[in-house]
Amino acid sequence: MASQQLHIHLITLQKGSTAQDVLRTITDGLIIKGKPHGWVHQPHSLDRHRLLAHAWHLFFVTKESKLQNGALEHVRAHITIPFSLPKDQFEQLQSTSTSRPRASDKTPPLPQEWQGGDIPKSAITSAREGSLRPGELHLDPLMTEFLFNALPVELSNEPVSLFNLFKYKGSSAVHDDYMEDFKKGFGSSAGATVRFMAPVSGPSTSDGDDHPKQSWDDANFVQYDTIWHYAYMLSTDLYAPMNKKKVSGLDDTCILCVSEVELWLWEDQNKMSSEHDPLLSHD
Repeated sequence: MASQQLHIHLITLQKGSTAQDVLRTITDGLIIKGKPHGWVHQPHSLDRHRLLAHAWHLFFVTKESKLQNGALEHVRAHITIPFSLPKDQFEQLQSTSTSRPRASDKTPPLPQEWQGGDIPKSAITSAREGSLRPGELHLDPLMTEFLFNALPVELSNEPVSLFNLFKYKGSSAVHDDYMEDFKKGFGSSAGATVRFMAPVSGPSTSDGDDHPKQSWDDANFVQYDTIWHYAYMLSTDLYAPMNKKKVSGLDDTCILCVSEVELWLWEDQNKMSSEHDPLLSHD
């Protein structure tokens, strides 16, 4: 089957620059755009230094592998990750590129104790001792604090997406099985939609540093109805054995929290003065 080559871009902006300064220079197929909000799960070794070296201000997926000259003056750091998407999946993804993400109308309400804009104490597990294995996720105090504070208040009840990279132990068979369980178990209850799941087609590169390195195996992008739906999923008895299965098949992984809605809201409110622009670099 024919496939479409695409590129994931992570951008750190120069002080005084905005996401739109970069996005307006893209001339070939902007497919996804969003504002990163920190690492739900940090990489253990693969690409760890470059992925954690900066606070990322912009995430986007496009056909273009390089930034245009007009964008470079606004960029302080940049990572590109190539991946290949089957043509039919690309066309489906492209069809949503001009639509603001919406919560699914098929998602059942969260349990009552989850509907107050908080994570109930009864759902939080005890603190974990030692370092977590690649892919190991628990709704412990650290995870709870991160998820509660990850998004601005005005985005806490809006759809949120998680960008994942995977490096497998041998084949992808264990993770493929996990993904099937995930779709069956959480596609509706967490309002989870897999926007894409595709093989990475080469090593990540940074501007000025294009030497070949070890590649990730797969990348995916999953949308949840809200950050509370993701937290609820982690708290369930159903997810724990699924997570254990996933961990057994991974050498490394990482998860980045991304708000697509934030850029849509920013575009709607672009009369704000630059000193109040939430997308400016503050480092």
